[in-house]
Amino acid sequence: MTQAKTGDIVTVHYTGTLDDGTQFDASIEGEPFAVTLGQGEVIPSFEKGLEGMSIGEKKSIRIEAVDAYSEFHEGLVNELDRSEIKSYRLAWRFKPQHTMAMHLCWS
Repeated sequence: MTQAKTGDIVTVHYTGTLDDGTQFDASIEGEPFAVTLGQGEVIPSFEKGLEGMSIGEKKSIRIEAVDAYSEFHEGLVNELDRSEIKSYRLAWRFKPQHTMAMHLCWS
């Protein structure tokens, strides 16, 4: 069975959750997510989780916040009142104690 390796374009559905079960992202409701392995298109831990997978395989990986989004720096956090923002995009604030689980299915 073929296994995903550097240079392969992998199409995957994923669901990202925090330790408390809060879902922060998912592709399952829409189109699968495509990534070319080895091109740095996704965070390294996500890509590493895809390497070696076979078509149709499902697996879960755990990614520490520091491995996903770097170290948390309190000094870089700005708090704003929502009324001061004309448009906004929801952004998750990952603190060092957070980890996320990615549930992957290569199609």
